[in-house]
Amino acid sequence: MNYSSLIIFLTNKCMVGCATCNVGAVPGNTGILNPNDLDSVFSNSLLKGLYGKYILWTGGEPFESFSSLVYGIGLADRSGFHSEILTAGYWYDKELAHLIKLHEAGNFSLRISIDPEHLKFIGTEILMLLLSECIETGTDVNFTVRDIKDDENSVSDFFENIKRSFPEYYREKSRDHRWIHHIPHVPVSENDPYADNSNQKYNNSGCKMAGRDLVIGWDGYIYPCCGLFSLPGFSRYALGHIGDPGPFENKYANSNELFSLIRDAGPQGLIEKFGSEVSSSEKYGFNNQCHACLSLLRRYDKPIGMFLSG
Repeated sequence: MNYSSLIIFLTNKCMVGCATCNVGAVPGNTGILNPNDLDSVFSNSLLKGLYGKYILWTGGEPFESFSSLVYGIGLADRSGFHSEILTAGYWYDKELAHLIKLHEAGNFSLRISIDPEHLKFIGTEILMLLLSECIETGTDVNFTVRDIKDDENSVSDFFENIKRSFPEYYREKSRDHRWIHHIPHVPVSENDPYADNSNQKYNNSGCKMAGRDLVIGWDGYIYPCCGLFSLPGFSRYALGHIGDPGPFENKYANSNELFSLIRDAGPQGLIEKFGSEVSSSEKYGFNNQCHACLSLLRRYDKPIGMFLSG
């Protein structure tokens, strides 16, 4: 299989601890990929299937495992990849030398997560200082905005602040389609506070996201989707491990078949294969395609678990 890019979840630790984090990242988590793990990633034959030379470093907060991040940026650069680091940015006020060390290691850009949950924890002052240094050093920085409606003015106020403080930069970047990436909110639990505020319509079709990117978890397993970490026992969905000579050995064949079904038929394929006559006629209130898929994987946990175990 060919993959468009590589997504590496470097750690599941984060100081923000968002209530709706799909990774469940909190300060006390200890999952991490160390330099030896990263060597295994870049020596794995699966990288030969990448047709895009692009890596997203994420977590948790990847700066919480900074030594591994620096090592990984250097390793990626020597291997011909461009790196983008997805970060909350809260580390900047205490670790002013981090960007310098990363630039010494290799090429990279930053992508800062912006939504009301992050802004409440971090505030805008630190992020504006971080952005100021990025502008001064020529570090490309972009933003990911998760669309939730809890005090949504905080996000627009943040960008207005950028417009006032760095008008020339704002004019230039506002023409860049990569500058602000809007992503839908995907509820990760039944009591999600933002579960009903999406205006998107659920499109019951095959999923182009499943298997599009090669996803490496902080546990060393290889996954077909970056949204699976909110599910109980998510490691059973793995397609391989970074220590394997290749990702598609026999023990992962059922998981590969499951996500081939999702790619071809989408959430409806899960209903038809694992649901009952009653569930097939049931109406579901999903916000979007990812919400539908994850909800059904959770709903059909037992039959899917039996299928994956063979």
